[in-house]
Amino acid sequence: MKAVRCNICARDFKTDKLNAKIRCPNCNSNDSFSIRELPVQWDGNVLKKLIKDNKFKITNLSLYLCVTRQSIANWINGMCPKGMHLVGLCRYFDVLPEVFFTEKTERR
Repeated sequence: MKAVRCNICARDFKTDKLNAKIRCPNCNSNDSFSIRELPVQWDGNVLKKLIKDNKFKITNLSLYLCVTRQSIANWINGMCPKGMHLVGLCRYFDVLPEVFFTEKTERR
């Protein structure tokens, strides 16, 4: 998912159709856009909820991923796991990686 800013009306919107023709939902223009990556951050609460909702045990998850229970606790508390561990989490819970990430909110 990318954030797109229409250079005509200066409105932001999200799209995953970057190779196709994009139209601004506000002004219906398809002329000029600025594309930027959406800033995302790891959300450990999603992991905590998946463990709780599926009634899994952290011990079993740690054995499956070959990590310590402390590592999983760190992930729940906000530390992002390494790539291979993220893939393992996705396989264990049968979810896509983007499930574990949320958009960063800008502080003003």
